[in-house]
Amino acid sequence: YMAIEKASQAVVDEPLQSVPDHLRDSHYKGAEKLGRGIGYKYPHNYNGHYIQQEYLEHEQTFYEPSDEGFEQNIKTTMKKRRSNQK
Repeated sequence: YMAIEKASQAVVDEPLQSVPDHLRDSHYKGAEKLGRGIGYKYPHNYNGHYIQQEYLEHEQTFYEPSDEGFEQNIKTTMKKRRSNQK
């Protein structure tokens, strides 16, 4: 619930963020000239299907797992994945 609220508020606060160039469509003639798709890392090609890269114009965190129940496992997994990327 809290993550949805944060994401909804982000849309209200800044509704029009640009899509980073490496995420933009690169399947047309001239895309490379515009820098589209250059440097994109396909997450499924990486261990755990995770790769740290820019997905939003401004870095934002919407979901922050707690230390309760299954969220504790999620928190541990997220920390592990992020530390493996450095």
